Amino acid sequence: YFCTGNHDYYTGDVDNWIKELLRINVKPLINDRVCLLAPDDSNCNGGFYIAGLEDIQTRRLQYGSHSMDIHRALSGRTKGIPTIVLAHQPAAAAEAIEWEDVRLVLSGHTHAGQIFPLMIPIYLVNPFLAGLYEPYPKVFVYVNPGVNYFTVPFRHYRPEI
Repeated sequence: YFCTGNHDYYTGDVDNWIKELLRINVKPLINDRVCLLAPDDSNCNGGFYIAGLEDIQTRRLQYGSHSMDIHRALSGRTKGIPTIVLAHQPAAAAEAIEWEDVRLVLSGHTHAGQIFPLMIPIYLVNPFLAGLYEPYPKVFVYVNPGVNYFTVPFRHYRPEI
């Protein structure tokens, strides 16, 4: 499964990226969700949902018809069924955890601040910087610090992969 991030839109070609993902059998979750472990049950009983949001910056980027729509992704789920949300930016994770039955949000984007002093404003504008958080009992947000660096080939925080 795949959710879009800000750089997917910066390329100016996100629709072709999405088509390519589909071609190689990766399912983009564009403000959408699927039920896992109980795909034939319309109520997802015995399973769980995985939902994906478009990048939160699409709200102001005005990239065609693309815009993060958390209501479309999360409304109408069966009550009591746990949901995992893919949200590239921690700001979207902060919105997603307010929805009932969202138990885990997987995020990234921050590069864990990458280098000092850049990590200070990144820390201040993101509700979660890197690692595992439990903002509410049994509700988790995990922010992956990334696999390498962005722009400057240096970082203080060790990548996980």
